Amino acid sequence: MAGAPLAALFLVMIPVFNNNANLLLMMTVIILMNLAMAFFRSPVIALMPDITPSRFRSQANGIINLMGGIGALIVYFGGKPLYLSDKSYPFFACGALLLISCALVIVMIKENYDNSGADSSKFSFRTAFKELASNTKDVISGEKSLFFILLSVFLWFVGFNAIETFFSSYAKYRLEINESDGAVILGYFSLSFMLTAAISGVIGSRIGRKRTINLGLGILITVIFTSFFLKQYYQLAIAFIIGGIGWAL
Repeated sequence: MAGAPLAALFLVMIPVFNNNANLLLMMTVIILMNLAMAFFRSPVIALMPDITPSRFRSQANGIINLMGGIGALIVYFGGKPLYLSDKSYPFFACGALLLISCALVIVMIKENYDNSGADSSKFSFRTAFKELASNTKDVISGEKSLFFILLSVFLWFVGFNAIETFFSSYAKYRLEINESDGAVILGYFSLSFMLTAAISGVIGSRIGRKRTINLGLGILITVIFTSFFLKQYYQLAIAFIIGGIGWAL
């Protein structure tokens, strides 16, 4: 409730300072936006398993991915006409969507929260950091599966986010197409992701989560390496449609 409105505010300020050619202020609000996003992202990610029984979590995660895919489709396909009208409009639209999503969480979500056994007076940042250090030590020195799944998640998000972030620049300067068309190619990725997200949850519950993850990563890695050699719009569109299936898995 605190993070989302702040993120929306800083998001809409980015094009304002960009239009004023003030790099320092623009970078400041980008950093503040990312901090605000991080502030509410972790509780959002934790909220689904908190209110979902363990046996349904693969399917529930598939539904969450479906919702994320729909959101990405709105951004990539709806963002193009907004961007062509005015480069500031996508920021304003996404800021408004953040506020709407925050309102939905406040009004509609019933959190299973029980702090009856907690002593809030003992909370401090020193205690929080001690617990973080203890948890980190347990991850590193304890059972290795948790450590390696966290490392894997870290690495695949670093890798894919780098591609996603710079793809519009790649489209413009290497493929020599409009950057908004590059965003549409990412839209095809999100479309196939959305269509297969719920199915991937069922597959995960049938053949196991580890096998499903490995299958998806294998598809995605193959698509990324193949895409480096593709130059035509339709070729990349097809490749990214296949890649979206891998990302959903």
